[in-house]
Amino acid sequence: MGKAAGERARRRRPDDRGAALVEFALVLPILALIIFGTIEFGWAFSQNLDVRHGAREAARLAVVDFDDGDTATTAEEGIANTACSRMDSSQATTITVSAPSGLSVGDYLEVTVTRQHAALTGFVDFALPSSLASKVQMRLEQDASWTASTWSRTCP
Repeated sequence: MGKAAGERARRRRPDDRGAALVEFALVLPILALIIFGTIEFGWAFSQNLDVRHGAREAARLAVVDFDDGDTATTAEEGIANTACSRMDSSQATTITVSAPSGLSVGDYLEVTVTRQHAALTGFVDFALPSSLASKVQMRLEQDASWTASTWSRTCP
């Protein structure tokens, strides 16, 4: 490309002024939705993994009849507190343990962990669930030291 052709390509006509600004204004909302949507969905996915991990941890602690060694707390509180400490963010998290078939070795135990979704950017809240939940079912490996077939605790 010669010098004259390059200069011609750089010159703008008077009626093209501001066209780039208008084009950017049209593309900006779509670009922002893609960027913030990706960030928000990644954050929601991370929170969902934490809830799933918490449910698995609480179920594992419950089926082996975990004892934290603290005589001031009950078995239920010890299991819930330990499970909450193993989650990344345990604020407003509820752990519910249910043993509908009994509390003996071999009986099934069901653990449900629920948490409110905490938005990071708030840009795409309309597309995300308001709460996250995970349910895990395992067999008891030890006789349970608690007597209630269903109990629930909220993380501190």
